[in-house]
Amino acid sequence: MNSIYVVLWILIIQVNCQNKTLPLQRKHHTATFINNKLYILGGNVIFAEEDKKFVGKGFFSLDFSTKFKTTQELSWNDMTNDNIVPAHSGATTVKGVDDKTLILYGGSHFKSERMSLIYNYDTIDNRWNELNESYPHRSGITAINCDSIMYLFGGFSKKERTVNEMLYLNLQTLQWGIASSINGPDPRMDYGAVLLLDKNIMYLGGRRGPKSSSLSQVFLYNTTSDKWISRGTSGSIPSNRYGFSAVL
Repeated sequence: MNSIYVVLWILIIQVNCQNKTLPLQRKHHTATFINNKLYILGGNVIFAEEDKKFVGKGFFSLDFSTKFKTTQELSWNDMTNDNIVPAHSGATTVKGVDDKTLILYGGSHFKSERMSLIYNYDTIDNRWNELNESYPHRSGITAINCDSIMYLFGGFSKKERTVNEMLYLNLQTLQWGIASSINGPDPRMDYGAVLLLDKNIMYLGGRRGPKSSSLSQVFLYNTTSDKWISRGTSGSIPSNRYGFSAVL
């Protein structure tokens, strides 16, 4: 039976840092699980001054290929020297079509630096590549990979506004497209999103500016029919929120 590890990024497990570089505490980073390894990249330093808000180019992984106890220490693998992605936050990542590639999209960065729209990282060859695309650059998005198509809803645009457009990228052909937004959520970022077993993508929560969205309503995007529906929720409904994780 395969073990599934859900890692919430407040490290409850001790990390062995002897002779290793310890990643800074961070938020708005990406965490991608590929072939029993968790890859951590980007993010903001917590409580940092505005001009020093990015954590830098640190790129780290944790190996979960062997069983461990929650009381034992885990050891970081520092891959910063191989990283070509500028310091950034608010990007999003998915696993590529070959189950060995990490795809990174968007994010915010220093205006003095150039950052490509998309990067891919080969976890076997330990090599980064950048794709210079002219499509919209956004941050605060959760990417969903369904049948080798990466869906990107909403987010914060470079024009400093929150949008509700649904973009998609075919990860095999690298062709972009725009899906329907009719009956979809209002503009938002920092929402939760999860791919359901019936290939619908569920979106919930998020924010537009400082105002967070209610969890009394969820939106379902059908990747087959390109249509949206909304559903009300019941029971003990959690408070409005954004910046949370959603795992199926």
